Amino acid sequence: MPQALPSCGAPVLIPRWEWRTFAPALDCARKLQDMGARLGSSNDREISLISLTSSHDVTIRDRRMALKWRKQSGQDGLELWDVVLDSAFPCAQDTVRRLFEAWDIPLPILHRPYYTIHALLLEVIQTHPNLRVVEIEKHAESFSVQGARCEWTRLLANHVPCECLSIEHEDPCITLQVMRSLGLEARPHASYPTGLKTALHLNTQH
Repeated sequence: MPQALPSCGAPVLIPRWEWRTFAPALDCARKLQDMGARLGSSNDREISLISLTSSHDVTIRDRRMALKWRKQSGQDGLELWDVVLDSAFPCAQDTVRRLFEAWDIPLPILHRPYYTIHALLLEVIQTHPNLRVVEIEKHAESFSVQGARCEWTRLLANHVPCECLSIEHEDPCITLQVMRSLGLEARPHASYPTGLKTALHLNTQH
């Protein structure tokens, strides 16, 4: 597992147990409004770096790159996620090396000591057969339900529309309790990178 790269002044993030489903029933948003407190909404643009052979989540947003590591899987589809890398751009060659260690795929020859976003995507990611660049526009509505953070998100992933609902908390019992309170036991769980792969019909081993 790669060592965390804490950013200067960044808050310490506690690993959270997450349950997520893609394309939820539309009444989920209404249930969230009825059951919890609305935290706010946001509109963002980001880039997901998808590995066809890995379950981990790499996102570029606001000129920072974060690697979320799936540390553990639990009952009913719960997954424990932890941010183990957080780097500003331009990022050092060692940061790129750590990404490939996490993806467990061969590292290409790196010609630069530091990489801008453009150089990383063009020279490293887009030239690798097991990696894909996914440009995302999203609108997210966030709620607090029984202490858990719930987020209902509409996405355009490489211009493909999809929706997802996530529930997360440090305590897996609370995450499961909220999921069941919303009546989602029968819905399939999918992590964020797995859901994107499915929506975009990417061949995948994870």
